[in-house]
Amino acid sequence: MYTVYTERKVKKSGKIRDNDFKFSIKDVPFSRKFSLLFINEGIAPCETGAERKQLLFSRLLRSYNAVPKPVKPCLFSMRPMYNNDRSIPYVCVAIPSMLEIDTEYGYAQVCFENKDVIRIRGKGIGLRFYSKFEQGESLIPRLDGTYQFTFEMAGEYLFVPIKGRLDVDCDWKWKQGGWKDATIDIIPDENGEFELAIHYALVDAERFDTYRTFEECVEDAQRDYDEWYALYPPVPRKYADLKKLAAYSIWICYVAPSGILKDNIMLFDKTNSAFSWHQAYHAMAIQNNVDLSVQLMKCMFDYQDEYGEIPDLVDDQYINILATKPPFHGFALLYMMERYGDKMTAEHCKILYEPMVKWYNWWMTLRDTDNDGVPQYNHGCESGMDFTQMLKKGVPAECPDLIAYLVLLAEAIGKMAKKMGMEEEATEWQKRSEKLLDVLINEFWDGEKFIARLSSSHEIIEFSEVEALMPMMLGSRLPQDIIDKIAKTLADPEKYYTHAGFRSAPKRYVDGKFVPSYLLGFTQIKMIPGLYEAGKKELARDVLQGFLDMNLEKMPRFGYTEPDPSGKPAEESEFAATFGKCSSLASAIFIVLASYLEEISKK
Repeated sequence: MYTVYTERKVKKSGKIRDNDFKFSIKDVPFSRKFSLLFINEGIAPCETGAERKQLLFSRLLRSYNAVPKPVKPCLFSMRPMYNNDRSIPYVCVAIPSMLEIDTEYGYAQVCFENKDVIRIRGKGIGLRFYSKFEQGESLIPRLDGTYQFTFEMAGEYLFVPIKGRLDVDCDWKWKQGGWKDATIDIIPDENGEFELAIHYALVDAERFDTYRTFEECVEDAQRDYDEWYALYPPVPRKYADLKKLAAYSIWICYVAPSGILKDNIMLFDKTNSAFSWHQAYHAMAIQNNVDLSVQLMKCMFDYQDEYGEIPDLVDDQYINILATKPPFHGFALLYMMERYGDKMTAEHCKILYEPMVKWYNWWMTLRDTDNDGVPQYNHGCESGMDFTQMLKKGVPAECPDLIAYLVLLAEAIGKMAKKMGMEEEATEWQKRSEKLLDVLINEFWDGEKFIARLSSSHEIIEFSEVEALMPMMLGSRLPQDIIDKIAKTLADPEKYYTHAGFRSAPKRYVDGKFVPSYLLGFTQIKMIPGLYEAGKKELARDVLQGFLDMNLEKMPRFGYTEPDPSGKPAEESEFAATFGKCSSLASAIFIVLASYLEEISKK
């Protein structure tokens, strides 16, 4: 299912038990809720210039330059040393609260004291840190045994030896305009032990007067993860271990305000920003804390402009307003309201009501160039499917999935209005929803599928993608003949059906050879509940089970390459095999779908 600890002849601390939930940092980084810092494993240069497998210490890094330049693989590489002069093989095992590095001579352990302080201790070995500096980056001695690294766009890192001492190699190169690359070793004391704190701050990182014990830090982090895990609903027993990994993958991506971030928000993964519509998926996944679900739904609207638009993405240093993302929020709100029931109160609705009204109105005004009452996409990113065929004739384009999103958003706003005691407004919003639904059915359904059209000219755009059937997310709101036709098309193995999920495009052959399609999590999470609630339960359950089994086999991902019908292993591109692997988004979609299977299995 997923990579776990590999046994070797190594000395272990005994602090990690056989029955603990363990994961590999090759699959998901070691980090903690609220923190921008993380440790993973990969190939990076060492002080000799050679590329080798090492532990990589990083924080959220992006390229913000007008002319993009490669993003550093890490701030520091890190590897165990014996007798201060010999690199030694190691294996890693991680639990949510601690990372352990085991060697034949001893071990080191890593935990988070808080979101900005990493603690490391070891016995029998030392650790070497190496950083490849760019111009202007530096390492400064504080003259008290501590050393401060300063990086472009990534803040300051203060190395504080609590036990043992630091040995540093970093020379000033005046003619080169800066420092040469830095090597820093933590040397064990006379008992063969060391302990180190690494403090992160944007500026002026400072050491503590006293430090909590390492054990206290581990216990605090484990308690926090356990409380986070409890936020999620039950899933079938088959997926219980994967749920632990998914919950951890989400937990480490929930970061605190920093820089321009105004509130806690969910990153896509530890190397990427927070995307606007992803927050709604996370709000759906959490079903045991309505306050947190509402906060996640609201957090991206902190950046809503005066007209109602929200950005595509945001992080602590950057907001991207090139485009936005689809108004999936109505789908998510209705899903939340059904499961929370009376726990979602009028006060919760007041938090979301005005931002959602502005969001709806923005689409229906500033994204309706020809004033025909039908919203449009102006950019591929706005559909969430950046290179969708719906836009192959150009933009702006009026697309069926967008109309369906806004049908659900208007309905959700109306239900919130009703909870707030605003009966007239509730009725008006329901009328808006039904009017848009009539437009979708009467103007965009061609008897076989939904079409797209160019704004203004209304020239029809014929396309063969699952988005032509995406209004199935509306479920029983659609007429029965449309439900039956969509279900028949989706169930056709030569079109969109595979047991492991609905294809993004109909089955294809080139020169008689099968060409696998892509099975996207975005597709399944909208299609499956719509089908099930429209009465197509057998098809919905079949695809749901198969897609969850694909998650179990390959871990949660953005999507999967379709299995070869002959049974041969599918040929996957690097993108298909790695993009979004154990991301917070893929993990949230897995939890929503696994809990949905548990839910419908009890009906």
